[in-house]
Amino acid sequence: MRLFGILAAVGILGLFGAGLLLSLGTTPDKPIGYWDIGVDIIAFFVLVAVGAFGGYLSGLQHEPTSNSPDDSRKFFRRAILHGAAGAIIIFTLAPIDPDIIKGLFSFVANHEHPQVFIKLIALALIGGYAGSALLESSAVQFSQRINELTQGQQDIKEEQKSIKDDQKSIKEEQKKAADALNLVEQALHGLDVDIEALNNAVADSSPLTRSEIYSRAEENRRENWENNKEHMERSLAIFAALTATKDVQHWWCGSLAYCLKDKRSPDYETALQFLDKAIAARENNVRSGAYEFNRAICKIHLAPKHPDKMWDSDIRKDLEGAMRYPKFADIIKRNPTVQDWLRQTESNR
Repeated sequence: MRLFGILAAVGILGLFGAGLLLSLGTTPDKPIGYWDIGVDIIAFFVLVAVGAFGGYLSGLQHEPTSNSPDDSRKFFRRAILHGAAGAIIIFTLAPIDPDIIKGLFSFVANHEHPQVFIKLIALALIGGYAGSALLESSAVQFSQRINELTQGQQDIKEEQKSIKDDQKSIKEEQKKAADALNLVEQALHGLDVDIEALNNAVADSSPLTRSEIYSRAEENRRENWENNKEHMERSLAIFAALTATKDVQHWWCGSLAYCLKDKRSPDYETALQFLDKAIAARENNVRSGAYEFNRAICKIHLAPKHPDKMWDSDIRKDLEGAMRYPKFADIIKRNPTVQDWLRQTESNR
C-alpha cells in the first residue's frame, strides 16, 4: 500500500507534466481541437490523483490495528476511493476561484497567478484527506436539499390548489351575488318574482351583497313612501327576505316596519313587531328618535284595541324619547296623528 502512495505521487507529477507540455504547445490563438474538454479531463485526473493520495495519507493516519492483510487492503482501498471522491466534492462545493482550472494551462510568461496550481493541489489534497467525512456531509446536505425541494414543490402545489379553490369560491360568490341582485332589480321594477327564489338568493348571498341589496331597496322606499306607495311596496319582499337571514341588522327591521306602516293598507301590528326588534337589536346605539316616533304612531293607530293607561304611557314614553332629537321634536309638533291623540287623551283625563 505504501508503494501505491509513491505511484500516486509519480502519477500526479506525470499528469502535471502532460498538462504543462500541452499548454506550452498551444496558444489561445491556435487552440487544439476540443480544447475545453481536454482541460476538464486533465483537471479531473489531477483532482482524482491528488485526492486519492490524500485518502492514502488519511489511511496511514488512521490505519486499523488489525493484523489481517486483507482487512488492511480493504481499508486503504476505501480510503483512496473516499479521497478521490472527496477531492471532487470539495472542488465542486467549496467557494473557489472559477479561473483556477484555467491557471493550469496559462503561459508561464503571462501567468499572473502561478500559485493557482498549488492551490488546486492543496484543495484536492485536503478534500482527499477528509474524503469520508465530506461524503457523509455531502450526502446529508444533498438529502436535506432534496427534502427541501420536495417540500417546496409540495407547498407550491398546495398554494396553487388554494388559489384555484379561492378563484372557484370567488366565481361562485359572484354568481350568487349576480343572481340575487338580478331578482332584487326585477322586484323593484315591478316584475313578477318568485318569492321563495328571492328569499333563497338573499340568504345565500354574502354580507357585502346583502348590504347592496338593502341600499337599493331602501333607496326605493325613501323616494316613494309619500307620493308613490305602490312603488314603495316593491321593497317589502326584499326587506322581508333580509330580515329572514342570519345576522339581521336592526336597520333592516326598521325599514321593513316603515314599509308596513306606510303602505296603502297599513299593517301596524306587524310594523310594531319589527320596530320592537329594531330597538332591541340597536340596544344603546341610539342616533335618532326614528324608531320611537314610528312605534308611537303604530301604537296610536292600535290604541282602540288597547284601551288602557299602560298603552298610553308607552306611547308617551316613545314620544318623549323621540323629542330629544330636534328633527323629531319638530315633526311631533306638526304631525296630525300625534296632535289629535294628545288632544284626545287630554280631554279624557
